[in-house]
Amino acid sequence: MSTNLISEKETTKRFQFIEEIIRPNKDLREQILSTFCDIFGYQKGVFWQSNTTGSTLSNPITLNINHGEIMEYCEVYKHNDPILHFSSKFRNTDVFCYSDFLRFKDFKQTDFLKFMEKNNNHDIISFYINDGNKRTGVISFLRSRQEEAFTMNDKSRLLFLSKYISKLQFYDNYFEDYKEKVTAAEQWANLLSVGIVVIEESFGIRYYNTKALEICNNFSPNQNHPVHEILNNILLNDHKSMETKKSFTLPQQPNIEISIKKINNGKQWMVLLNENSSSIEYKADELLSLLTPREREIAKLLVRGLSNVKIANNLFISINTVKRHAKNIYNKLDVKNKTELCFIFKQ
Repeated sequence: MSTNLISEKETTKRFQFIEEIIRPNKDLREQILSTFCDIFGYQKGVFWQSNTTGSTLSNPITLNINHGEIMEYCEVYKHNDPILHFSSKFRNTDVFCYSDFLRFKDFKQTDFLKFMEKNNNHDIISFYINDGNKRTGVISFLRSRQEEAFTMNDKSRLLFLSKYISKLQFYDNYFEDYKEKVTAAEQWANLLSVGIVVIEESFGIRYYNTKALEICNNFSPNQNHPVHEILNNILLNDHKSMETKKSFTLPQQPNIEISIKKINNGKQWMVLLNENSSSIEYKADELLSLLTPREREIAKLLVRGLSNVKIANNLFISINTVKRHAKNIYNKLDVKNKTELCFIFKQ
């Protein structure tokens, strides 16, 4: 009766542990160590990243182990660690203590035990985190002199949970790698001179680069969501074009050349937006026509990057006159400053 009760409690705790780490509220490795502490009472632990053989450890995440202890281990005692020395003998599924491969009287003679005792530790248990046959990490828990040594129940528990931790760590690493690749792709896309918009099969916008936003802003300046506005026009006015590889322009935006291609096995569309260069020049000429001859002259010098002082010297007029003309230019073209003026003329 008592044994069944303990077994039932243990089972409940194990699945409680799994539920906690599936939804981590911090770094996964930190979450794993803290959850072991909260549910099973493992007060001191370290989660290392490992090379494929488990013989090299790096980048530790610790629980209740001070920085000095880790530094001393890395600089002095790691090379004498019996676990690393015997690591090739253990299978990826093993959970092990020093007593599994060293008699206590032999372990007692090692400097490593002296290091443990110096930090009030007397027992340690470890297991590997694996990606298939490749070792990716090692988790170790330590017991102080005031605590009992690790038991077969601890081994059984860690052996059971190590499989779930390995799978979760694999997916966490996979998505981290995926996010890094996506970030790199987005940074590259933002350097292009072509606007890119990715549309889902349900016609929702998945992604657009900075050039797409710039192009759409030019032709829908009063819209809160200019990319959505342009894409809505594509969907409403030329819906069939989404089903075929095609290039076209829209009556409402003849200055934008649009091409659409299916990607991701037909589950998404990539919309490429390109400004018609002749139309851009026409737009610039149209805006300049709103200005007086002197204002056009000053506007061109502002766009070239000349300061008010240099413009005044070049045109033999006062700085105040330049400032007055610049203010008139900004008001007529509905821009706030020189940066926005340069932007609309594509300089």
